[in-house]
Amino acid sequence: MIDGELAITARAFAGRVDMASAEDAFTRAFAGYIGSACAIPVNSGRRGLEYILAGLSLAPGDEVIVPAYTLKDLAVRIAALGLKPVFADIDPATFTMSPESVEAKMSGRTRVILATHMFGAPCRIDRIMAAALRRGIAVVEDCAHALGAGFRGRKLGSFGRAGFFSFETIKPLNLYGGGMIVTDDLRLAGSIRARIPDARPAHGVPLKKIAASFMERIFLPTPFALAVLAPLSVRLLHRILFDIYRLSQQCSRSSSRGFTSFQSYLGLLKLKSLDTRIAGRQRNAAVLQSLLRDPVKPQFVVDGGASNYYFFVVRVPDRVWEARRYLLLHGIDAGICAEIADDCATEFGDAGCPEAAGTFGRALQLPLHENMKKEHLLHIAGILNRFYS
Repeated sequence: MIDGELAITARAFAGRVDMASAEDAFTRAFAGYIGSACAIPVNSGRRGLEYILAGLSLAPGDEVIVPAYTLKDLAVRIAALGLKPVFADIDPATFTMSPESVEAKMSGRTRVILATHMFGAPCRIDRIMAAALRRGIAVVEDCAHALGAGFRGRKLGSFGRAGFFSFETIKPLNLYGGGMIVTDDLRLAGSIRARIPDARPAHGVPLKKIAASFMERIFLPTPFALAVLAPLSVRLLHRILFDIYRLSQQCSRSSSRGFTSFQSYLGLLKLKSLDTRIAGRQRNAAVLQSLLRDPVKPQFVVDGGASNYYFFVVRVPDRVWEARRYLLLHGIDAGICAEIADDCATEFGDAGCPEAAGTFGRALQLPLHENMKKEHLLHIAGILNRFYS
């Protein structure tokens, strides 16, 4: 939590903070930060994708090209709208969708490309946009991981027909829920707004999410966390436990508009410090990258790109389950497999994306945040280097 957040929460809960104009102020500030004409609050990033696709007036059976390595719930929601998700393979160095694979998967029914900026690093949005423009295909940017990241001096989310962001608890802008759509297309913005119910969001404080997040931050650094996290490193238990966790974290499908005034107020405060916090992550990521040795390969950021390092993910040569257990025994909580992202193509029965399948089984997420000390980074790199030496 940012400094003073608990005090702000207490004052808001007691009704001592004036938040009457917070939503409008936050949406204007957010649009200005991204460099977009319009920002539209929604109750989750995934719901934002649904509103964008509905606003594009697609026909049943129209195809949406999706990266094969991403959150599978996005493909599920696309299919639920009567559209057909088509999976593009990824570049194994960047973990983002390969422009070559995107072009190979285009057909006469392709209407949308979902350009996902994985783990806060930009995909080759320039090449994807160029290919889409040649075919008259809309590009929607999935920026759920990528708030504050950029490409060639522009913020991600400002390239495509529209983009969407998430404000869930572990996202770059943690507002304990909600999301935002951005677009320069005023007609599309009007179509999206017409689909969002006009009911005002509640004025309350999301106390349950705040309390859960606060307790997690207290608990995870303690030795007791080891006993809770250990089953996740056991292959037989991992999927069951992680599916339960995902269900508990599932975003609301309710039709309510936006998020609360308190969340907007918090968003205004946190947006001011976002670039400073990202700069801290970038510095620590550079240190960690300099310490890791072959055969461990950190995610490559494309030339001209600036990652926010939402996740610091490396590709390892083998034994990812053993590496996770080894790190955990040394007090390091890493993520693997579906904890990071899903092998969507395989989940949907498509065997044509081998790089996504290979990355799914070899990706390892290492802890990284802006307040980490160099000693902690040295410890992480030293343990992982020792395992693969």
